[in-house]
Amino acid sequence: RRGQDGYQSKAFFDSGGGGFGQACQCPQFRSQDVLVEHVPCHYWRISVVCGARELLFLRHAKSDWRVAGSDFERPLSKRGRRDAPRVGRWLHRQGLRPDLVISSPALRARQTALDVCKAFGIGENRIGWEARVYDASLQTLWRVLTECNRRADRVLLVGHNPGLALLLAHLCPTLELPPDGKVLPTATLARIRVPADWGTLESGSGVLLSLTRPAAMDTDPE
Repeated sequence: RRGQDGYQSKAFFDSGGGGFGQACQCPQFRSQDVLVEHVPCHYWRISVVCGARELLFLRHAKSDWRVAGSDFERPLSKRGRRDAPRVGRWLHRQGLRPDLVISSPALRARQTALDVCKAFGIGENRIGWEARVYDASLQTLWRVLTECNRRADRVLLVGHNPGLALLLAHLCPTLELPPDGKVLPTATLARIRVPADWGTLESGSGVLLSLTRPAAMDTDPE
């Protein structure tokens, strides 16, 4: 359901409107945590699982600074249009289908989210276009995540730096900087394990599972 500003309102997330889970294929359920009970289900009837959930942080792909216009309307560059689908294909090969996708509505993030989601057949109307993610502080992104529907086990958040990088460091304070000092370059994906309840996210509660740049995605073994 869209709010007056054209983007999904908080009710969209509360109602489970962003869920994309297909029928379960256990014994490996989503993040491979402890399975208490399994019944065939769709995203609105998820099996009872005890354990962690997963966050996927994706910084938008490379944008084109040569295009005139506002920051909000800056599109992806040619490189960005190559990298965004590459991320989607990599996620698909890894079996990392998101149950909920939340994205900044800024054009470069919007194009990135759409290109990534094509790999899973997730359409534009199934993505939560969250205005607060654009130019968001760490605290704002934190609030957005704590409002995630409790039925979503894996959430993909498409956004911007410095907010995403700061939030990653807040969740995973022992994160080691890459040699070039860049934690989240464009189109880089961070996969983080977090507590089972979105409302209990705390500083240091995340475990970084992987940090993957687009250049490594085509060569990653399936």
